[in-house]
Amino acid sequence: MKDLNVVLDKSYLRGAGRKKVSALCESHNVLMPESLFFELLTTKEDKDRAICFGNLPNTANPVILVQGISSMFSFEIGKKLPIKDVKDMCIDVPYIFNKHLKHLDFKYTCEQRQTLLEWQKDVASRIEGFKEKSACVSGWFPGLKGYKPGMDPKHINEAKLLICEDLSVVREIYKTIRPSTFPEAEILTEEWALFRYLQVHVFAALEYVRLFGDGNSTAISGKIENEILDLDYCVTALLVGALASHDMSLIEKFKRIRPTGIVIGPNLMQTTHYTHG
Repeated sequence: MKDLNVVLDKSYLRGAGRKKVSALCESHNVLMPESLFFELLTTKEDKDRAICFGNLPNTANPVILVQGISSMFSFEIGKKLPIKDVKDMCIDVPYIFNKHLKHLDFKYTCEQRQTLLEWQKDVASRIEGFKEKSACVSGWFPGLKGYKPGMDPKHINEAKLLICEDLSVVREIYKTIRPSTFPEAEILTEEWALFRYLQVHVFAALEYVRLFGDGNSTAISGKIENEILDLDYCVTALLVGALASHDMSLIEKFKRIRPTGIVIGPNLMQTTHYTHG
């Protein structure tokens, strides 16, 4: 019986190798977030796509495909209840990945290219939205006003600690942005995707301020796109409590927010705590 649900990210899928990925899929319920699937299909390097799909077991349903964060939101907003089991958000149909995705010369159809283009546009929009929101995160944390890269990050570290450990701070921020159709702040806990999403995004916004400064909505860096995709992995991993990754930045974020969470890395399964600071 597979009793551990674990979220897979690209760094593990590409870096661990076929043997370890297959062993992971054999021993655990391995969840592939929608964002990982599309990231693999839109990677700039065909070699990356070929290696990643080549590392997956050559079987039907090698991983559990999980719907995107927006689908989780729709469930929680409609039901006014948290998602009790992320596997309930899976795409529950028999499937097998196209074997040609493992080949460097794989070509998409016109319809597939259009779908991928729409996804890339959505990611670009999310990046701009993230930068705009990050630029004004000091509105919730006045100590960050006027912060510039290289300054003492004391107030940023204190704000991160609050976001990780004080549920009331996350709820208070939620209250200030909550649309009227969303669940009331008082009922939100760490079980909710809405809660984890806000928690992860504010944490990431604080890191954005550390790197690019307060009020800067025009930063340009390839790391920002990677961060946006990592946030989706992190939200899902926080909900299930386990992450398979080689990405130390993502691992640190996951462990700071959920210290008891399990990380499966290159050669380890660890539950050690990260310290703040």
